[in-house]
Amino acid sequence: MSVKSVAIHKLLQMTLDKNAFKCQGKNITLSFMMINDNPSVSTKVAVTLILAFSPGGGVTRAYSFGEFTVGPSWGLQKFTLNILFEDLLSDDTTIAYLSIDMPKNQTINLQ
Repeated sequence: MSVKSVAIHKLLQMTLDKNAFKCQGKNITLSFMMINDNPSVSTKVAVTLILAFSPGGGVTRAYSFGEFTVGPSWGLQKFTLNILFEDLLSDDTTIAYLSIDMPKNQTINLQ
């Protein structure tokens, strides 16, 4: 997937399977590969897991995997994060997604 940013920061959101809500009380590991398509511009990317248990009711949790620099060659990024158990339940309105924030006018390839 290739993504080009169009504003000061581009926010790419990828919807996840509802099984993501079963990660409460567990360590989860996120692994993916990225390459900077414009290596003359340093690119820092921030990745966040967002669990919206009740979007209408305002019960949303965000877990940051941190920020890292995307290099000029394919590189594996791997993060482990502990998701607290809060006994929150998912229903038909729940949404889980990864949010990737990147600088304007930059293209990355993500696998």
